[in-house]
Amino acid sequence: MGRSVEMCFGLFTHNEVLVLCGAALMAIVVAMSQPVVGEGGTSNASSSLEYYVQVVVGPPYTGQLAPPFNANTTYNFGAVQIFNFNITEGASNSSKSLGYVSGYTVGTSYTATSHEVEVEVVSYDDGAGVNGTLSFQGLLGSSTDEISIVGGSGSFRGARGYIVTSMISPNVYHNTLYFL
Repeated sequence: MGRSVEMCFGLFTHNEVLVLCGAALMAIVVAMSQPVVGEGGTSNASSSLEYYVQVVVGPPYTGQLAPPFNANTTYNFGAVQIFNFNITEGASNSSKSLGYVSGYTVGTSYTATSHEVEVEVVSYDDGAGVNGTLSFQGLLGSSTDEISIVGGSGSFRGARGYIVTSMISPNVYHNTLYFL
């Protein structure tokens, strides 16, 4: 070890090499702890984001793409639904639009307990510089209210975390996104 240090850092004493290595390690730790800044200087440092999903049946919602394999014996297994809903800043359908959420669900339960795999993409723009897409996926069930954030673009490039969903009414859901 002493020989390799001497070859690489022949101009420095052993203590100076230790100080340089410690400073380099500290610089790496500090750089890794800084918030990620996307294009245009927007920061991804926010640890959470909230919005409301306005579930309105009719265009652009397109409904059931495929029925269950056998509704008499498999409940919703195999049923595929696609959706496209508006997202807003507040619970009211007339509050400020923030974008939309599109995706699909696939029924995965053979029992009366509903389970679905859900894949979503949110196109988000708050009008104040935070914009981009977020991708979600997870298993939803009758008691499940959480799915994973698996990526993003724009202000959300490389996002990871989870979403907690709560129903405000049958047509309005409140989503809180927690970024890791």
